[in-house]
Amino acid sequence: MGKDGKPYSEIHHIVPLSQGGSDTIDNVACVCPAHHREAHLGMRATELRQMLTALRRRGLDDQARE
Repeated sequence: MGKDGKPYSEIHHIVPLSQGGSDTIDNVACVCPAHHREAHLGMRATELRQMLTALRRRGLDDQARE
C-alpha cells in the first residue's frame, strides 16, 4: 500500500539493464512491491526471473497468433 492507503504495483526489468536487458515492453513485468523486492534480493530471485520470462514469452506468443 502506498502512503495514501491505495495499492500500487512496480515495473520490473526481467533481465536487468545492467546485465544487457532492454528497456522495452518485452523485458518488463508489472509486480507488487513484495515480489519486486523478492526478484532482486530474495532467495527465489532466479526462480522468479524464470517464471516471469516464461510468462512474457507466452504472452508474446499469444499476441503473435492474434
